[in-house]
Amino acid sequence: AYIDPSRRPLLVAGDSSSDWPMLFYSKSVRIWVNHDADSTKRLMARRAHSVDDTGGAAHWVEVTPGELTQ
Repeated sequence: AYIDPSRRPLLVAGDSSSDWPMLFYSKSVRIWVNHDADSTKRLMARRAHSVDDTGGAAHWVEVTPGELTQ
């Protein structure tokens, strides 16, 4: 999907590494659906190496699939 560089998304959600470009480019809330330990481990490593505020915990919400269905 195309993400407009001047109007970045305010809310994005993802559950795989193919969603990372959108998640890291978002300007506000990022929802990570934690259903795969390996993908989550790689995401945490990527967030730890972020040079800007995209890796910080302030705008990240981590949920499990079960929490989404409650």
